[in-house]
Amino acid sequence: MKRKVDFDMPIQVQYPYDGYGRLARAIDERIQSNVLSNYRVFLGSPICRTKDTAEEKFILFTMFEADRIPDEWVKACNTSDAVIVPSDFCIESFRASGVTVPMYKLHLGVDCFDVVNPETEPFTFAHQNSFVDGDQKGWALTLKAFMNVFHKEPKHKVRLVLKGREHRWANDQYYLKIAMAEPNVKVILRDLDDEEMNQWYERVNCFVYPSRGEGFGLPPLEAMARGIPTILTDAHSHTEFSNYGIPIGTRGKCKTFYVGRVWHRGIGEWFEPNYDELEERMWDIYHNYNVYKQHALDNVAEIREKFSWDKVVDNFIEVMEQIKKDLQ
Repeated sequence: MKRKVDFDMPIQVQYPYDGYGRLARAIDERIQSNVLSNYRVFLGSPICRTKDTAEEKFILFTMFEADRIPDEWVKACNTSDAVIVPSDFCIESFRASGVTVPMYKLHLGVDCFDVVNPETEPFTFAHQNSFVDGDQKGWALTLKAFMNVFHKEPKHKVRLVLKGREHRWANDQYYLKIAMAEPNVKVILRDLDDEEMNQWYERVNCFVYPSRGEGFGLPPLEAMARGIPTILTDAHSHTEFSNYGIPIGTRGKCKTFYVGRVWHRGIGEWFEPNYDELEERMWDIYHNYNVYKQHALDNVAEIREKFSWDKVVDNFIEVMEQIKKDLQ
């Protein structure tokens, strides 16, 4: 039975695979909002929403990947009554950019904690959201490290799987051709449904995600929830859960570059992952897999306790109750 709450969640169209879409689905499955409430919650870009009436209490859930947000986002956030973001990194970057309204944190979550135990060979490294967004996600770093470290290994021993998306406008053709020409690299360029994604994770020995910037970063958390040893950047929003994985450091900051999203180009900075550490971690995990696998398995229960969607929705309701108290 759905829990009844005293705030409104208007129907909003979201991509099913991104953080907004998954949060919207989790909320819709678990709560029944009150369409008559003056408290209205919207998910997504702040510039897409406006207040309907002066009496309305307008709450935004949003996020951004860099250490500064666009000026139009700052203006839109400051016309709301409160802003919810999924990480301390977002709170810091929004505040540094000029957001002054009350801010609250709400983690995102995952919905599958089925532990996977892939076959021994080929040992599979994997990256998700490859070939998009100017290597924000670190897929080119992953490809380079794999080719440098394992170029002498036969393809039946070790491989790298790079999963992209169907919208080809975001695919980097230069590196895509390099990846597709490598015998030890498998490229997937299509969207997968939930069942297919679960099957995809079942074949992964090590998930690699040296992302330069994330508002939250669901893919590495989803991998760790399945007991998969996961290499991830110990920076930006990853610090909310990097302790469960195999963190690598950074070499300072770098310029942002969003392919296909020109209006965000040059906004703030990302973090540059330490490439040498990435190579070292991939090599060590390959040769000491059982140690890393056990560490990953030991963390699944705690990840489930903290990041299940049931827990996230409970936290969401608590955050909304706190917002209502603070705005009275």
